[in-house]
Amino acid sequence: MYSFNSCDNLKEIILPQNLEKIGEGAFHNCRNLERIIIPNNVNYLGAYAFFNCSNLKDVQLSTSIKELKDRTFCNCTALEQIEIPGNIETLDRAFWSCTALKNVILQEGCKVLVGCFLKCSSLESITLPSSLNSFNDRPDGVYVESNFGDCTNLTNVYYSGTISQWCNILCRNWCDTPLCNASNFFIDGKEIKDEVRIPSSVTIIRPYAFYYRSKITSVV
Repeated sequence: MYSFNSCDNLKEIILPQNLEKIGEGAFHNCRNLERIIIPNNVNYLGAYAFFNCSNLKDVQLSTSIKELKDRTFCNCTALEQIEIPGNIETLDRAFWSCTALKNVILQEGCKVLVGCFLKCSSLESITLPSSLNSFNDRPDGVYVESNFGDCTNLTNVYYSGTISQWCNILCRNWCDTPLCNASNFFIDGKEIKDEVRIPSSVTIIRPYAFYYRSKITSVV
């Protein structure tokens, strides 16, 4: 734990390809670290691993990790974009206060967001996969802070699934869905506005599914 905590002059890390685990707080507070490539053999990334790496601009994640744990990249205030590979199923408060983060892409396979992008005040666009099934619904039932609170610049939300799938995503609170801020919402490439058709196969519409969609004029 905290193996390289506060190594202020550390700018680059080249990790061995056979590395399997990066422990809790491993590079916590390495404020001059600019780039990290996590080898695909790494299957565990501990909480707070890159917390407060305030100059970190480039992150490439392993294709073997299943979860981004509590505040893994919190306060990485130079990070502008991130692509999450589909092997990472759960993101637990991973990017709090990444105030320069503008663009997020979650690949197919990601399932659960738990308080993930709170205070990402520069976030403009997020792409969500059809595999997503929950906004802020932890297996232990504990509710944490909102996913998209204070994401006041969020403009575009892109969802790759269908309306039927979107209607079934669990959501506990209005500020857990990116729709709480975004003005434009696209499902499978089509903007949700004017008339919205709910397929006959839909048996439930979860809370906040179309929250604050002022462009919708009719639902059939």
